[in-house]
Amino acid sequence: MTRVLLVEDEVPLLQSIAFTLRRHGFDVRFAANGTTAIDIIVDQHVSEQPIDILITDLQLPVMHGLEMLATLQSRDMAVPTLVITAHGSAEMRDQLASMDVVEVLDKPFSAEALIERVSALVAESAGSAVP
Repeated sequence: MTRVLLVEDEVPLLQSIAFTLRRHGFDVRFAANGTTAIDIIVDQHVSEQPIDILITDLQLPVMHGLEMLATLQSRDMAVPTLVITAHGSAEMRDQLASMDVVEVLDKPFSAEALIERVSALVAESAGSAVP
């Protein structure tokens, strides 16, 4: 089962996304900010049950999503990532691309669009996995 970490501080949206992902067979973990997300990713890595996909907003309390992604990258713990944002500028997309994050989904989005993007990330990461 694919392990997804969902980082979102808006509880109703978090619940909606988690429901959709679980309905499609994903194992979903939660974090409300970037600091907690990093802790979860490290803990899961240490327990040899790494997070497979990261879905994150950028506008987060405690630690901004871009800072979280940069921290993970600097620790060699980057995870295939889907960014969900209501503030998607060209500059932000360029910053994400420089961190190898190419999947961005603008809010609001449909459940179908979410599952399509997550499924593409799963397929892409499976295709790049070393046998």
